[in-house]
Amino acid sequence: MESRDAGRDLLIYRLLNMGSYSDRDGRPLLEGHVPPEQRRLGVPFELRPCPYAGARAAARPARPMNVSALKRILATLPETFGLFLYLREQYLARLPRRRMLFVDLWRVGVLITSLPRFLACRSADAVPDGELPPYIADGFKFAAGVSILMMMLAYREAVRAEGGILPAITVESLLKQADGMLVGDQEVCAAPPALIAEALSAFVAGTVSFKTVEPPIRTLIKNFDAYFAFASAYMDLKVALSLLTAMHQCLVNNLLAKVKNQERRDAHGRFAQAAVFQSLTAALSQTGSDSPLQLYGLPMLEGTRSAILKSSREKRCDLFHRLAKNLVSQSGEERTQLLGALERAAGILKESGAVNPIHLDAIRNRWPRVTKVAALRCAAAWGQCAAFEAAALQTLGALEANLRVPLSHLPMDAPLPAGVLSLVIGPSCTEALNVAFRSA
Repeated sequence: MESRDAGRDLLIYRLLNMGSYSDRDGRPLLEGHVPPEQRRLGVPFELRPCPYAGARAAARPARPMNVSALKRILATLPETFGLFLYLREQYLARLPRRRMLFVDLWRVGVLITSLPRFLACRSADAVPDGELPPYIADGFKFAAGVSILMMMLAYREAVRAEGGILPAITVESLLKQADGMLVGDQEVCAAPPALIAEALSAFVAGTVSFKTVEPPIRTLIKNFDAYFAFASAYMDLKVALSLLTAMHQCLVNNLLAKVKNQERRDAHGRFAQAAVFQSLTAALSQTGSDSPLQLYGLPMLEGTRSAILKSSREKRCDLFHRLAKNLVSQSGEERTQLLGALERAAGILKESGAVNPIHLDAIRNRWPRVTKVAALRCAAAWGQCAAFEAAALQTLGALEANLRVPLSHLPMDAPLPAGVLSLVIGPSCTEALNVAFRSA
């Protein structure tokens, strides 16, 4: 438990858990997703039934819309979109190719959603909680919604052979894609259809139909190179977490199958096998709302996720390779190290793990009548889990280091605690195995 708690002090954990960070009006970044006890007193959160057609109409009355958040965005609209268009232009100036891809539109969105994090977490001139300019907070909110769509399309784009036909990069085409994504688990998007079209036009074409104002963002960002480096590293954190989480699910599925399919020779063997299987299932199962992908806004396109989980080992590694190669944003040595770390983690899923004699003894003690072949098979799965978690921890360590540099944080003076895996990827298989096989 100590290592898990220590993981909460890491930059990667802090960056993923800033939903209650508030602007000058007291509005938190994640609005209604922030528990009431974490909201500032007196800040309005008025909810009303959504009047718009489409998927949002089907969600009435169970999922209302946040009228208070909409009113504030409408009040900051010229500055909010002025900020977005300015930063979009800065991104395009650094883009080596002319043709925009969905991954570029996602990167533009992450550029905006990473800004509050950059301002809050940099070592010098950090913006305290409650001091974020409202137009930056509202830029985060509108960009976050569109970015989820762009992320899902970027994943499909990265594995075209699995994703089918992509929509055209036009406002009209993307409006059709966006409709089903306007419904959240608690609320629906409060933006009227015309404002959603303006947001998509800002992403796709860099234009809106109303007059914008370029806010004084250059007074807040003195070093744009550091800001862009941070945004790239933060995007790669999201990419790596989505891939590591999918790898973790493959590992869990394989482990549970190995345990469930053990040969049971008698009633005692069946009881012991069932006890271990139930213990592992309870420790490793996650509800949709508890999944790190959901907690941190990292939805994996279901088609891509399904393709990964159902593929053979060889094809699965190819999918991970294509996703990482096409989605990782950083360049130079940081890119090389991250791609190498993800490749090593994915490669572990292809091979049987090394058999640790300590694990083998624990299995035989818990299952005294297990066959030698079955015990070795289960021990190899345990070894695979241990190897993957070590590789995942190294990957997270590289990400932590890459995020610290542009924020001018001191380097880590110790390895990452193992508990961070459970915080940002999923329950530890090795911890679950220790409990299952060493409990009486």
